[in-house]
Amino acid sequence: MARVSLDPPRTIFFRVMEWYSRRTYGKVLDPGKALAHNPRVLWATCASSSPSPSGTGWTPT
Repeated sequence: MARVSLDPPRTIFFRVMEWYSRRTYGKVLDPGKALAHNPRVLWATCASSSPSPSGTGWTPT
């Protein structure tokens, strides 16, 4: 099985994701680093895990 390195390109979106991860969890999580290799997948993951304006989306507990 192929392995994705955890050293993705340092785009602005990745830096924002790093900042949020450090602020929330105290460190940058490895799944975020792996997702950062494909920005479209990272955007889709962030969009699907955020609460929707209508209130029907996922909400943190």
